[in-house]
Amino acid sequence: MDKAFLQRLDKSESSRIEELTAKSKEKETNAIAFLKSEIVRRTLQQGPQNFLSGFDENVLPNLVPFSDRTFVEICPTCKCVQSPLLLVPYLERDLVVPILDSDYIDYAPAFVETILRYPSISACEFYGIRQVALQNKSSTISSSEVNSVRKGCLSSSEKSDFCKAATINAVIDDFVPYYNSDLPFLLELLETIQRRNRERFKQLYELSYLVSGFRCSQAFSFVPQVELKSMEALTHIPEQYRGMEFSSTDVRNVIMDGLKISYNPSIPLETYLDIVTEHRSRVQSLVRELMGNLTKTNSLSELQIELEKINAEVRGLQKSNKAKVLDFVTNFAVQNKGSIIAGLITAASIGLMGFGLVGCGAGVLSSLGAKAVSKKASISIPAEGKILAHRVTTYFGPSYEKLLAATLSTDLQAVQIWRLQKTLSKKPS
Repeated sequence: MDKAFLQRLDKSESSRIEELTAKSKEKETNAIAFLKSEIVRRTLQQGPQNFLSGFDENVLPNLVPFSDRTFVEICPTCKCVQSPLLLVPYLERDLVVPILDSDYIDYAPAFVETILRYPSISACEFYGIRQVALQNKSSTISSSEVNSVRKGCLSSSEKSDFCKAATINAVIDDFVPYYNSDLPFLLELLETIQRRNRERFKQLYELSYLVSGFRCSQAFSFVPQVELKSMEALTHIPEQYRGMEFSSTDVRNVIMDGLKISYNPSIPLETYLDIVTEHRSRVQSLVRELMGNLTKTNSLSELQIELEKINAEVRGLQKSNKAKVLDFVTNFAVQNKGSIIAGLITAASIGLMGFGLVGCGAGVLSSLGAKAVSKKASISIPAEGKILAHRVTTYFGPSYEKLLAATLSTDLQAVQIWRLQKTLSKKPS
């Protein structure tokens, strides 16, 4: 498989999606019909599936028990692109559906050759579905307005050697489809580049990444994965910037009293996945019941018992007296806990809380002018109250509160929240 073949593949896929998109404007269309894979279509029709915004070899093993298939957005810099064998065990067991967020030509040919053997979602399908599924959710900006801002950003950046064009395009593309409420962000992006404000650009980059993750979850009815890095940050958000009411106590309890699942990287991944597969149907059944009624504590208890069976087998396979175990505590916030979801989404999206979407964590714009950077960013905001308050008053204003409350707090059926613990487990000699 060579680059010429990948280019032909991109051209064919682009033409197919453009034709379907044009037809959708004439007649109301279910966006899921854009997908070539019948397996993927059927999976999405069965109900909300877990979504991981980037390949993370530590998180993914712990995520796969909770849904029929886990959908993983993969950018060209994800680790599995250069090492497709990292993904193969999941694909062989029908546990993961890769989502490409760039054209085939941007990926290593060996990676493309690997994923084409299994169900997957192309970049054209990914963005086409987002466009069609969300286009009626709010009034949208005209393409001429978006193109005008994009042209201005690229022109200003080129004149000052601010950053790569691909990076600017990635930030703007993260907002597809473009709502009227997105216009303040786009205009500020233009002003930031014109002023060559690199610190501010990093923040806008982080913000666009979060918007993209939540907007994708809206379009596909995915369950986004959120890593909570600092519970204390909740108590330091000034009231006027919260946007929506929520109880920090409720959120804290959801995380601390969550479901524990362990993964031991010292054992073969295939062995772990085989263990998980045995228990997966029962786990999924309990998850669906739990998400349907979060107040049913018996479902939560039964689910933890089922997960403990997996944990016991994993810990029993430790070969050393002192083996590294990654313990993830996870729980679900669903719409009948609307105050929690509103608080999480609003606060997280404006960068006030020390957490972001779980994913590949490629790093945020380490070099804006020297080299191209990953489309994906790791999100890390200091948790200290004084620093948070300073960031709020210095960098974010009411316009962001309104923008993100309007675009991110609707149509999310559930959010799965993770707390990672790295421990050393001692096995008796």
